[in-house]
Amino acid sequence: MQDTHNNTSPRVSYGKNGFIFLHLVNGKRNIGNISADGQTYTKTIVPNLHIHRKSNSIGFNYQLLKQSSFHWVVVKAEGYENLVTSRKYILENGSFLHFQNEGFEKQLFLRISDFGIGKVRQFENGIDNQQDLFCEVV
Repeated sequence: MQDTHNNTSPRVSYGKNGFIFLHLVNGKRNIGNISADGQTYTKTIVPNLHIHRKSNSIGFNYQLLKQSSFHWVVVKAEGYENLVTSRKYILENGSFLHFQNEGFEKQLFLRISDFGIGKVRQFENGIDNQQDLFCEVV
């Protein structure tokens, strides 16, 4: 996904018990947590506040996605089963929506219909197959 957003992102920090904080001008806010093994990022949302209605998508802090090494992303929301995807899948298939004028950090949005372990597995297998083909050619 091409980054055409040119403002500086607020700082992300990690607290006790895996909590992740976003430091904004008006204070810090919790944006989720990382599992004890470091492999899963979990974000809890309130659907009527955190789902972008026009695109039916959920936003993720771009800086967190780019700088972290966790594999899985789990979104918990009342009224939904846990939504599961991977960090790399969001980076590849997400879309930037620009809300910096409203005071939000740089975010990458993934449509709810694009979540699912099956889609991630298919995406990851495609990457592995491309790498295998490259190795055969070289």
